Amino acid sequence: MKNLKVYGSFKKGEEILGLGVFDGLHLGHQEILKVSTSLLTFFPHPLMALKKRQVPNLTSLDELRTYVDSLLVIRFSKVLAGLSALEFLEAILWDQIRPKHIVVGYDFKFGNRQKGDIYLLEKWTKVKGIRLTVVDAVSHQNTVVKSSKIRALFQDGSFEDAINLIGHSYLIKGMVIKGEGRGRKIGFPTANIKVNSIKLLPKPGVYSGHVFLKRKKFAAMIYIGNKPTFNGTYSSVEVHIVGGVFSLYNRKLAVYLCHQIRGEVKFSSAAELVSQIKKDIAKASKNVEK
Repeated sequence: MKNLKVYGSFKKGEEILGLGVFDGLHLGHQEILKVSTSLLTFFPHPLMALKKRQVPNLTSLDELRTYVDSLLVIRFSKVLAGLSALEFLEAILWDQIRPKHIVVGYDFKFGNRQKGDIYLLEKWTKVKGIRLTVVDAVSHQNTVVKSSKIRALFQDGSFEDAINLIGHSYLIKGMVIKGEGRGRKIGFPTANIKVNSIKLLPKPGVYSGHVFLKRKKFAAMIYIGNKPTFNGTYSSVEVHIVGGVFSLYNRKLAVYLCHQIRGEVKFSSAAELVSQIKKDIAKASKNVEK
Protein backbone atom coordinates (compact mmCIF):
# COMPACT_ATOMS: atom_id res chain seq x y z
CA MET A 1 0.00 0.00 0.00
CA LYS A 2 1.21 3.50 -0.92
CA ASN A 3 0.50 4.81 2.58
CA LEU A 4 2.85 2.23 4.04
CA LYS A 5 5.81 2.86 1.77
CA VAL A 6 9.23 3.27 3.38
CA TYR A 7 11.15 6.15 1.81
CA GLY A 8 14.95 6.18 1.63
CA SER A 9 17.72 4.12 0.11
CA PHE A 10 18.96 0.91 1.68
CA LYS A 11 20.48 -2.41 0.69
CA LYS A 12 17.95 -5.09 1.47
CA GLY A 13 19.23 -7.63 3.96
CA GLU A 14 22.36 -5.67 4.84
CA GLU A 15 20.92 -3.16 7.25
CA ILE A 16 21.50 -2.78 10.96
CA LEU A 17 18.29 -0.88 11.46
CA GLY A 18 17.69 1.51 14.34
CA LEU A 19 13.95 1.91 14.85
CA GLY A 20 12.07 4.68 16.65
CA VAL A 21 10.87 8.29 16.64
CA PHE A 22 14.19 10.11 16.62
CA ASP A 23 12.98 13.59 17.46
CA GLY A 24 16.01 15.55 18.62
CA LEU A 25 18.52 12.73 18.17
CA HIS A 26 19.35 13.04 21.86
CA LEU A 27 21.85 11.08 23.96
CA GLY A 28 19.60 8.02 24.07
CA HIS A 29 19.02 8.06 20.32
CA GLN A 30 22.75 8.43 19.76
CA GLU A 31 23.36 5.11 21.52
CA ILE A 32 21.06 3.48 18.96
CA LEU A 33 22.79 5.29 16.08
CA LYS A 34 26.23 4.11 17.24
CA VAL A 35 25.36 0.49 16.44
CA SER A 36 23.10 1.09 13.42
CA THR A 37 23.85 1.59 9.73
CA SER A 38 20.44 3.20 9.11
CA LEU A 39 17.62 4.70 11.15
CA LEU A 40 13.92 4.28 10.39
CA THR A 41 11.80 7.07 11.81
CA PHE A 42 8.15 8.09 11.65
CA PHE A 43 6.93 11.44 10.37
CA PRO A 44 4.91 13.34 11.40
CA HIS A 45 5.17 12.57 15.09
CA PRO A 46 2.66 9.80 15.89
CA LEU A 47 0.86 11.89 18.52
CA MET A 48 0.37 14.70 16.00
CA ALA A 49 -0.73 12.37 13.21
CA LEU A 50 -3.44 10.90 15.39
CA LYS A 51 -4.48 14.43 16.43
CA LYS A 52 -4.17 13.60 20.09
CA ARG A 53 -2.13 16.74 20.82
CA GLN A 54 0.29 19.21 19.31
CA VAL A 55 3.92 18.07 19.57
CA PRO A 56 6.48 20.75 18.64
CA ASN A 57 9.34 19.08 16.76
CA LEU A 58 12.87 19.22 18.10
CA THR A 59 14.17 18.08 14.72
CA SER A 60 12.77 18.24 11.19
CA LEU A 61 13.58 15.46 8.73
CA ASP A 62 15.95 17.83 6.94
CA GLU A 63 17.73 18.57 10.22
CA LEU A 64 17.85 14.88 11.15
CA ARG A 65 19.61 14.09 7.87
CA THR A 66 22.43 16.39 9.00
CA TYR A 67 23.34 13.80 11.62
CA VAL A 68 22.21 10.55 9.98
CA ASP A 69 23.85 9.34 6.76
CA SER A 70 21.16 6.77 5.97
CA LEU A 71 17.68 7.79 7.06
CA LEU A 72 14.56 5.81 6.19
CA VAL A 73 11.17 7.44 6.72
CA ILE A 74 7.64 6.13 6.84
CA ARG A 75 4.71 8.52 6.95
CA PHE A 76 2.76 7.97 10.13
CA SER A 77 -0.94 7.80 9.30
CA LYS A 78 -4.15 6.31 10.61
CA VAL A 79 -3.60 3.42 8.21
CA LEU A 80 -0.23 2.68 9.77
CA ALA A 81 -1.62 3.21 13.27
CA GLY A 82 -4.36 0.69 12.53
CA LEU A 83 -1.96 -2.15 11.84
CA SER A 84 -1.62 -4.76 14.53
CA ALA A 85 1.86 -5.22 15.96
CA LEU A 86 2.50 -8.32 13.82
CA GLU A 87 1.06 -6.64 10.70
CA PHE A 88 3.47 -3.76 11.23
CA LEU A 89 6.45 -6.08 11.56
CA GLU A 90 5.53 -8.05 8.45
CA ALA A 91 4.40 -5.20 6.17
CA ILE A 92 7.13 -2.74 7.06
CA LEU A 93 10.20 -4.49 8.44
CA TRP A 94 9.96 -7.84 6.65
CA ASP A 95 8.37 -7.04 3.28
CA GLN A 96 10.19 -3.75 2.64
CA ILE A 97 13.48 -3.78 4.54
CA ARG A 98 14.29 -7.25 5.88
CA PRO A 99 17.24 -6.17 8.02
CA LYS A 100 19.76 -8.58 9.48
CA HIS A 101 19.83 -6.71 12.77
CA ILE A 102 17.33 -4.43 14.54
CA VAL A 103 18.22 -1.95 17.28
CA VAL A 104 15.56 -0.33 19.49
CA GLY A 105 15.32 1.57 22.74
CA TYR A 106 14.17 -0.10 25.93
CA ASP A 107 10.72 1.53 25.75
CA PHE A 108 9.95 0.93 22.06
CA LYS A 109 6.25 0.22 21.39
CA PHE A 110 4.56 -0.40 18.05
CA GLY A 111 1.35 -1.49 16.38
CA ASN A 112 -2.26 -0.60 17.04
CA ARG A 113 -2.68 0.94 20.51
CA GLN A 114 1.03 0.24 21.04
CA LYS A 115 0.35 -3.38 21.91
CA GLY A 116 3.67 -4.43 20.40
CA ASP A 117 6.52 -4.46 22.91
CA ILE A 118 10.09 -5.71 23.29
CA TYR A 119 8.88 -9.20 24.29
CA LEU A 120 6.86 -9.59 21.06
CA LEU A 121 9.71 -8.15 18.99
CA GLU A 122 12.14 -10.66 20.53
CA LYS A 123 9.87 -13.57 19.56
CA TRP A 124 9.35 -12.27 16.01
CA THR A 125 13.04 -11.59 15.32
CA LYS A 126 13.97 -15.04 16.61
CA VAL A 127 11.54 -16.69 14.17
CA LYS A 128 12.83 -14.55 11.28
CA GLY A 129 16.50 -15.08 12.13
CA ILE A 130 17.08 -11.39 12.79
CA ARG A 131 19.44 -10.24 15.51
CA LEU A 132 17.92 -7.83 18.07
CA THR A 133 19.69 -5.31 20.29
CA VAL A 134 17.77 -3.41 22.97
CA VAL A 135 19.48 -0.23 24.18
CA ASP A 136 19.03 0.60 27.85
CA ALA A 137 17.80 3.95 29.14
CA VAL A 138 20.41 6.71 29.10
CA SER A 139 20.54 9.12 32.03
CA HIS A 140 22.26 12.44 32.54
CA GLN A 141 22.65 13.70 36.10
CA ASN A 142 19.96 11.28 37.31
CA THR A 143 17.51 12.34 34.59
CA VAL A 144 16.39 9.76 32.02
CA VAL A 145 16.89 11.29 28.58
CA LYS A 146 13.61 11.58 26.67
CA SER A 147 12.42 13.93 23.92
CA SER A 148 9.40 14.93 26.03
CA LYS A 149 11.71 16.03 28.86
CA ILE A 150 13.86 18.04 26.45
CA ARG A 151 10.82 19.79 25.00
CA ALA A 152 9.65 20.70 28.49
CA LEU A 153 13.07 22.13 29.37
CA PHE A 154 13.12 24.31 26.25
CA GLN A 155 9.61 25.55 26.94
CA ASP A 156 10.56 26.36 30.55
CA GLY A 157 13.57 28.37 29.39
CA SER A 158 16.13 25.85 30.67
CA PHE A 159 18.18 25.95 27.47
CA GLU A 160 21.49 24.67 28.87
CA ASP A 161 19.79 21.74 30.62
CA ALA A 162 18.01 20.81 27.38
CA ILE A 163 21.28 20.96 25.43
CA ASN A 164 22.94 18.68 27.98
CA LEU A 165 20.28 16.02 27.37
CA ILE A 166 20.47 16.40 23.60
CA GLY A 167 24.25 16.05 23.67
CA HIS A 168 24.87 18.50 20.83
CA SER A 169 24.01 22.04 19.76
CA TYR A 170 20.41 22.82 18.81
CA LEU A 171 20.03 22.92 15.05
CA ILE A 172 17.60 25.25 13.28
CA LYS A 173 17.40 25.03 9.49
CA GLY A 174 15.40 27.36 7.32
CA MET A 175 15.32 29.62 4.28
CA VAL A 176 16.78 33.10 4.59
CA ILE A 177 14.07 35.63 3.82
CA LYS A 178 13.97 39.41 3.61
CA GLY A 179 13.34 41.11 6.92
CA GLU A 180 12.86 44.74 7.88
CA GLY A 181 16.56 45.53 7.44
CA ARG A 182 16.69 47.13 10.87
CA GLY A 183 19.80 45.16 11.91
CA ARG A 184 21.76 46.46 8.94
CA LYS A 185 20.65 50.03 9.68
CA ILE A 186 22.08 49.89 13.20
CA GLY A 187 25.31 48.23 12.04
CA PHE A 188 24.56 44.56 12.69
CA PRO A 189 23.16 42.85 9.58
CA THR A 190 21.21 39.67 10.22
CA ALA A 191 19.91 36.75 8.21
CA ASN A 192 16.20 36.24 8.91
CA ILE A 193 15.29 32.56 9.02
CA LYS A 194 11.87 31.25 8.05
CA VAL A 195 11.17 28.42 10.46
CA ASN A 196 8.50 25.74 10.11
CA SER A 197 5.58 26.45 12.45
CA ILE A 198 5.90 23.06 14.17
CA LYS A 199 9.59 23.58 15.01
CA LEU A 200 10.16 24.09 18.73
CA LEU A 201 12.02 27.35 19.30
CA PRO A 202 13.79 28.11 22.57
CA LYS A 203 12.46 30.91 24.74
CA PRO A 204 12.90 34.45 23.35
CA GLY A 205 16.38 35.80 23.91
CA VAL A 206 19.90 35.96 22.53
CA TYR A 207 22.00 32.86 21.89
CA SER A 208 25.52 32.10 20.78
CA GLY A 209 26.20 29.52 18.12
CA HIS A 210 27.76 28.99 14.74
CA VAL A 211 27.14 28.49 11.04
CA PHE A 212 29.16 26.90 8.26
CA LEU A 213 29.66 28.95 5.10
CA LYS A 214 32.12 28.28 2.29
CA ARG A 215 33.49 25.36 4.30
CA LYS A 216 34.40 27.66 7.16
CA LYS A 217 32.92 27.89 10.64
CA PHE A 218 31.75 31.31 11.80
CA ALA A 219 30.61 32.34 15.26
CA ALA A 220 27.04 33.59 15.27
CA MET A 221 24.77 35.58 17.55
CA ILE A 222 21.17 34.40 17.24
CA TYR A 223 18.16 36.41 18.32
CA ILE A 224 14.77 34.77 18.87
CA GLY A 225 11.81 36.97 19.70
CA ASN A 226 9.51 39.77 18.53
CA LYS A 227 11.80 42.82 18.88
CA PRO A 228 10.01 44.56 21.77
CA THR A 229 12.34 47.60 21.58
CA PHE A 230 10.74 48.35 18.21
CA ASN A 231 7.25 47.20 19.25
CA GLY A 232 7.45 44.07 17.13
CA THR A 233 4.37 41.87 16.90
CA TYR A 234 5.65 38.62 15.37
CA SER A 235 8.33 36.14 16.39
CA SER A 236 11.49 35.93 14.32
CA VAL A 237 14.83 34.13 14.21
CA GLU A 238 17.68 36.44 13.21
CA VAL A 239 21.32 35.42 12.82
CA HIS A 240 24.27 37.80 12.91
CA ILE A 241 27.38 36.13 11.52
CA VAL A 242 30.51 37.36 13.29
CA GLY A 243 33.39 38.26 10.99
CA GLY A 244 31.64 37.73 7.70
CA VAL A 245 29.16 39.40 5.37
CA PHE A 246 27.26 37.10 3.02
CA SER A 247 24.38 37.39 0.59
CA LEU A 248 22.11 34.62 1.83
CA TYR A 249 18.64 35.51 0.58
CA ASN A 250 16.67 32.50 -0.66
CA ARG A 251 19.34 30.11 0.60
CA LYS A 252 18.86 27.48 3.26
CA LEU A 253 20.92 28.17 6.36
CA ALA A 254 21.78 25.75 9.15
CA VAL A 255 22.25 27.50 12.49
CA TYR A 256 23.63 25.70 15.54
CA LEU A 257 22.63 27.18 18.91
CA CYS A 258 25.13 26.41 21.67
CA HIS A 259 24.48 28.70 24.66
CA GLN A 260 21.95 31.23 25.87
CA ILE A 261 23.51 34.64 26.40
CA ARG A 262 20.49 36.43 27.88
CA GLY A 263 16.73 36.64 27.83
CA GLU A 264 14.70 39.10 25.78
CA VAL A 265 14.82 42.70 27.00
CA LYS A 266 12.98 45.85 25.89
CA PHE A 267 15.52 48.66 25.74
CA SER A 268 14.66 52.32 26.20
CA SER A 269 16.40 53.36 22.98
CA ALA A 270 18.12 52.05 19.86
CA ALA A 271 21.43 53.36 21.23
CA GLU A 272 21.04 51.26 24.37
CA LEU A 273 20.21 48.24 22.22
CA VAL A 274 23.32 48.78 20.07
CA SER A 275 25.49 48.94 23.19
CA GLN A 276 24.06 45.61 24.42
CA ILE A 277 24.40 43.96 21.00
CA LYS A 278 28.14 44.73 21.01
CA LYS A 279 28.42 42.91 24.34
CA ASP A 280 26.33 40.00 23.02
CA ILE A 281 28.54 39.64 19.95
CA ALA A 282 31.66 39.60 22.13
CA LYS A 283 30.15 36.76 24.17
CA ALA A 284 29.03 34.90 21.05
CA SER A 285 32.57 35.08 19.67
CA LYS A 286 33.96 33.52 22.85
CA ASN A 287 31.21 30.94 23.28
CA VAL A 288 31.36 29.42 19.81
CA GLU A 289 31.44 25.65 20.13
CA LYS A 290 34.86 24.23 19.26
